[in-house]
Amino acid sequence: MYEMVKKIIDVVQDHYVDWEQDMERYPYVGILHVRDTLIPPQSRRRMKRVWDRAVEFLASNESRIQTESHRVAGEDMLVWRWTKPSSFSDSER
Repeated sequence: MYEMVKKIIDVVQDHYVDWEQDMERYPYVGILHVRDTLIPPQSRRRMKRVWDRAVEFLASNESRIQTESHRVAGEDMLVWRWTKPSSFSDSER
């Protein structure tokens, strides 16, 4: 489960960095899009428990990722947004 958490954090953070460089349209990424990126269709049923536990862990224990609801292409969806700590500059990373 912790390996999945790390992968999710990497995807969300990378998406945010791409957004800062005008390579992405929005600063957030759909939760299901992240799942679909990390878990191939044939493995989703088998990996469902790991995915659900990782999502729950992030919601409870990861302050750098916010869960939000946004309307995307006319549909409400849950998304993740990377939030940088305000006390750190990019040069300190």
